[in-house]
Amino acid sequence: MPKGKNLWGGRFKGGVDPAFAKFNNSFAFDRRLFEADVRASVAHCNGLVAAGVLTTEEADSIKTGLKAILQRGLAHGKLDEMESEDVHSFVEAQLVELVGDAGRKLHTSRSR
Repeated sequence: MPKGKNLWGGRFKGGVDPAFAKFNNSFAFDRRLFEADVRASVAHCNGLVAAGVLTTEEADSIKTGLKAILQRGLAHGKLDEMESEDVHSFVEAQLVELVGDAGRKLHTSRSR
C-alpha cells in the first residue's frame, strides 16, 4: 500500500499516532491468511465474471496475477509487508502492481 494511504483514513487530516499505527497494523498476525486470501480472491473473481462485472480477459489477467503472487509468497516464505496494514491490502496492492487497473475491480462487492 502506498505510504500514507491507509484503508480507513480518507476523511482524516494529519499524521497517524505511531502507537495507533502499530496497534492497527495486523500484517504480522494475519499473514497466515495469505494463501487463503489469494484463493478466496480467485473464487471472488470467478463470481464477478458470472455476475457480468468482469470480462473474461480481465478475469484471466487477475487470476494470472493472483497465481504469481501466491507462488512468489509461498516460494519466498517472507512477504514484503512494510507498507501494508494487513494481508488483504498487501494482496490487492501486489495485484494492481502486476495487472494494473483491472486488479482494482477485484474489490467490487467486498467490504475489505
